Amino acid sequence: MTASPSQRTVLDAFSPGSEKFSPPVTTHVVDRPRLRALLSDGIEAPVTVVAATAGWGKTLLAASWLATDAADRVTAWVTLEPIDDSPPIFWRTVARALTPSVGAQAAEVLQQVAVSDVPEEDLPGTIAAALRNEPRRVLLVLDNLHEIVSPAVHSGIWT
Repeated sequence: MTASPSQRTVLDAFSPGSEKFSPPVTTHVVDRPRLRALLSDGIEAPVTVVAATAGWGKTLLAASWLATDAADRVTAWVTLEPIDDSPPIFWRTVARALTPSVGAQAAEVLQQVAVSDVPEEDLPGTIAAALRNEPRRVLLVLDNLHEIVSPAVHSGIWT
């Protein structure tokens, strides 16, 4: 039996193999070459937002694009939930998502972020600094970003 998101604890969200850090499996997906091309064209932008009404396939588009068109990049996925709507939890979740995909130097810093060794106000900057040391380009998908309403989190994302 699976607990509902409201019943889960922060530690549950970080369990190894958690669906929180895995894109959905994309089989039998309608190919959207125009939309995939738009994602590929925007890959050099610091932030790309995919916005549409619920049920229009944003998650499957991002997952299928990641599987086929982003192979030359370090990739990480986070499925956000209301529990992630606080700066410390959000940034530690992002660090946890990125850690397995990056090199040893960046992973060491991200692990420190994930286990609370970094002051809250320094979390976004510490993650950014760790990723600057990564020799490969990094692509992070924040699925369900609409669950995050904290101005402090959004400020850290967009700056």
